Amino acid sequence: MVRISVEVLSGASRFRMRVRAESIERGLELTDARYPSSTVKVIFPIDPEPFFYGSAASGPEIWQEMPETAAG
Repeated sequence: MVRISVEVLSGASRFRMRVRAESIERGLELTDARYPSSTVKVIFPIDPEPFFYGSAASGPEIWQEMPETAAG
């Protein structure tokens, strides 16, 4: 299992989420399925410490909306 942060862009809306899945590709697929009319991007750089997140037996994918942070 891996955990990545993604940015979801839908019209004027933009937010970030954390996704736990079997792979980066699967995480993007799950996010695309949840927000089909949006653009989904992986947020780089990927932090190596939380990237590997347990085993496949550690449960289902987790979706967690992240608050927007002010730039600057």
